[in-house]
Amino acid sequence: MERRKFIRNLTIGTSVAALPIGVSAKNTLNKPAKKVRFGIITDVHNDVMHDGEYRLRTFLNAAKNEDLDFIIQLGDFCQPKEANKEFFDLFNNYPGKKYHVIGNHDFDAVNVPDKLSVVKNFYGLNSTYYSFDSNNFHFIVLDGNEKDPDFKQGYPRYIGQKQQEWLKDDLQKTSLPVVVFVHQPVGYDDLGLINRVQIRSIFEEENKRAGFKKVIACINGHTHIDQNQEINGIHYIQINSSSYRWLGEKYALSSRYSKKFDTFYPDIRYTAPYKDSIYAFAEITDKHITIQGKLSEFVGPHPKELGYNEHDLEFTKPDITDKKLRY
Repeated sequence: MERRKFIRNLTIGTSVAALPIGVSAKNTLNKPAKKVRFGIITDVHNDVMHDGEYRLRTFLNAAKNEDLDFIIQLGDFCQPKEANKEFFDLFNNYPGKKYHVIGNHDFDAVNVPDKLSVVKNFYGLNSTYYSFDSNNFHFIVLDGNEKDPDFKQGYPRYIGQKQQEWLKDDLQKTSLPVVVFVHQPVGYDDLGLINRVQIRSIFEEENKRAGFKKVIACINGHTHIDQNQEINGIHYIQINSSSYRWLGEKYALSSRYSKKFDTFYPDIRYTAPYKDSIYAFAEITDKHITIQGKLSEFVGPHPKELGYNEHDLEFTKPDITDKKLRY
C-alpha cells in the first residue's frame, strides 16, 4: 500500500489561466525572496457540519489579527447552491486577498451534465486552476478533479493533459520559488491523485531544468490528516480538516450532538468531529516553511473507543501541529 510507504517517508521536520479580482498577471523579476505569510483552512464541509459557519468565522477572525498577505481555502468548502451563499460570502468578504481551491465535494448536489460551469460560476472563477505572485513567491492552484482516461465511478482525482501542459508552461515562466496548492495529495497517499507520480515528476523536472530548488512545497487538504513528507527535496504538506475525521457507517454514532442536528445534518453521525475549528498560518522565508497550527479534541468518544481501525488511528487526530521545514 502506498500509504505505508507514506508513513516510512515522513519527515519531521506567469502564465495565468484565470486570476481572482485584483491579481496581476505580470510576472515578478527574480529578486531576493521576502517573507510571505498566509492563512489556510480546508475541508470545512459546511453541508456536513451544523457549525460550519462558526468554524469559518473563527478562522477569519483570527486571520484579521495576523499580518497576512492572503488566505486560501483548500477545498470541500461548500456545495454550490443558494443555501450556502451566506456561508460563501463570509469568506469572500474577508478584507484581504483570498483564493479558492476546488475539492471533490464542491461538486456535490450539482445535477446537470456541465458541473464544472456551475462550480466556476458559484466560486467566481474563470478557471479552476490559476497562479499568482505574492512577496516574491509564486503560487499555483491546481484542480485535481478531472477524470482519468479509465474513470468509471466515484470522485475523479486526476490532472489531465491540458492542465499538465499549462502547469509546465507556468512553472517555466516564473523565476520565483513556487508553492503549489491542490485539494488531493500529490505525495505518497493512496487517496491522492491517480497520476500523482507524474505530477511530482513535473515538479522535479522543472527544478532540474531551472538549476535550483524552484518548487519548494505542495500543500493539500482532502485526507483530514496532519502530516508532512519530503520527496526528492520537495515538501508535501497535508493540512487537516477544520471540522472532523470521517469514520464511516461502521462507526456511526448519533449521540455526539442533539437529535435535531442529526436530523438536519445526518452525515455528522459518520464523523468524529473536532471540538474547535482548526486551521493554520504559514510563513515562508528564503530558507524555511513554518506552519503554525491548532490543537483540539474530539466531540464525544475517541475513535479508539469505538474500535476504529488500528492502522488509521495513527492519522486520526484533531490537530494541525506546528512545523518548521527547511528547503
